[in-house]
Amino acid sequence: MSHQDNQQQPRVAPGDWKRELTNLLQLKGRVAFGKNGKTKPISDRTLDAREDILFMCMRQVREMGYDIKSVYSLRGKHVDALVDRWKKEEISCGAIQNRLSVLRLLCHWMGKDGLVKPTKAYAGDNPDWLKRKVAATQDKSWSALGVDVTDVIRKISYIDNYVAMQLKVIHAFGLRREEAIQLKPFIAHEGMYLRVRDGTKGGRERIIPIESAYQRDVLMEAKEAASRWDGSLGRPERNLEQNINRFSYVMKKLGITRNGLGVTAHGLRHQRLNDLFEEVAGVPSPVRQTAGVIKGDPGKWKEAQQKVSHIAGHARLSISTAYTGSTRSVKQPSKPRLNWTAGKTAGTPTTFQVNVSLGNPGLAQDAAPAHPAQSILDSEAVRPSLENISVSFVAENGGRQPEPDQDDPHAG
Repeated sequence: MSHQDNQQQPRVAPGDWKRELTNLLQLKGRVAFGKNGKTKPISDRTLDAREDILFMCMRQVREMGYDIKSVYSLRGKHVDALVDRWKKEEISCGAIQNRLSVLRLLCHWMGKDGLVKPTKAYAGDNPDWLKRKVAATQDKSWSALGVDVTDVIRKISYIDNYVAMQLKVIHAFGLRREEAIQLKPFIAHEGMYLRVRDGTKGGRERIIPIESAYQRDVLMEAKEAASRWDGSLGRPERNLEQNINRFSYVMKKLGITRNGLGVTAHGLRHQRLNDLFEEVAGVPSPVRQTAGVIKGDPGKWKEAQQKVSHIAGHARLSISTAYTGSTRSVKQPSKPRLNWTAGKTAGTPTTFQVNVSLGNPGLAQDAAPAHPAQSILDSEAVRPSLENISVSFVAENGGRQPEPDQDDPHAG
């Protein structure tokens, strides 16, 4: 925004920062800027989030002793003070980056681009503070903690059948909470697909294939639960906020919290997306593999990531790792180098020795003959089998054999 554009923006009640913020949000707050510079509309939920962050920031600035009466008086020192406060309060890096992003947008509306510095400028002497953990490092599915989905939802249906139905569609289709509450099953059902519109992030609708008998059964139940043809899965006498509050209340009452059963309703979304990944890739998702990630077929792996990202309602492929984990989120064991040497003595069975060098391949290489091919004539060479192979480990600890694994049933 140019300086001239800024001058044209009406300032409501100069000195009243609350009115000024409200005015800016109404004039400029309903759009977002994409990477290509184009604007796109945002949802009411995003607008409310922006409003909450901006009003919170102004209140905190004033609490810290800066008596600014106008939002246009915001300076770089105020932003520095806010970041220092958030660090002391141990606010997560992701939350701080989000707040700075909204403040940066506010400054753009006021014609003060550059007032909020790049996030890395606030890292100080701790660059690791900037690292955000996006990829899941543990499976948040209900099944991962041994929670019986069918049994829990059955108990919830005794308290509130609407909430139970919302959980079922989350589990069957991987929906978000707001999407499940606002789902209109008759309208959303389009043959072999479910079109999700209401409650989506950024208003981006998506089409979810109906591929299993379980999904078809749940959709049939959802239609029976809807009060009318254009009805949603929320209680018709309540608005969206009241239905969300009711959902949260029932979750707490049944102990479906991190401090209760150790799972949340969002964990059902994780469960559906991880199950879907395994269905497509043919192997468990990375977050469900604990002994090193086995990717299987690369083409199917990529297809699984794409499908998870689409069903979850994200445009970026990388976001799928927030549910399924990534190959980097699980430390893979190092692969030892194998060096084969062979020898044969007349009248004795052929024995093959395998020297496995862990981290120091030079030791095993030194033991190999200069010309191993000369030790056995090609016509007399015998292929190794499991019965005549012996393995010796050459380690860095002076050649000592490693102790047997206590969990190995075949160990000594």
